[in-house]
Amino acid sequence: MTEIVANHSAAGSGRSHRHANEVDVFAQIQSRSGLPDEEMEWMRANVSRRRLGRNELLYGVGQNYHETAFVESGILQVSSVTYEGDDVVLDYAFPGEIVVALDSAIRNLPSKVDIRAVRPATLVTWPYDMLRVAYTRHPLWMMFEVRYLQYAFLSKNRRYTALRTQSARQRYLQLDSELPPDWRRIPLGSLASFLGISQQYLSKLRGQLE
Repeated sequence: MTEIVANHSAAGSGRSHRHANEVDVFAQIQSRSGLPDEEMEWMRANVSRRRLGRNELLYGVGQNYHETAFVESGILQVSSVTYEGDDVVLDYAFPGEIVVALDSAIRNLPSKVDIRAVRPATLVTWPYDMLRVAYTRHPLWMMFEVRYLQYAFLSKNRRYTALRTQSARQRYLQLDSELPPDWRRIPLGSLASFLGISQQYLSKLRGQLE
């Protein structure tokens, strides 16, 4: 099974047409999950807040300790290395989304991905295993993860389908329609890797469409 990187809009729907540059993670989770105030207070007491500078790692390939990160601001990039040794960008996470190396975390294996900031980011993080503790506290935590896993699967399947069936132009326009405006500040080399095209072709494509 390949690595599934879940980046899910805080237990809500997908990432379509989001324009916030910063979000209140706790308010968003509560409004979309229905968790009571006492559960949100418990969560606040068990998370950490982290700030990442540009290109700073949240965690890297081979790391055994898995964290779930809720993005308050900035942009995270998820990448890995092919069997040929080339870096490849798998996904991004924007404000209001959650990111974790899910496949490795579920199976308690070393991470197969790097997760780093491509724009300075503020995160709320907690150990992945805290969700197991949460299950024993309130049934809505289980629903929270079910929605999370559903979106992770749909996101992965959508990207695979796009890479196999859409042109580079179609993939670019899809990004433009779905992502917040800050996506244009992602470095060209990173975007080109994500779209599966060369940086030179991406520059030409952007010039044609903008």
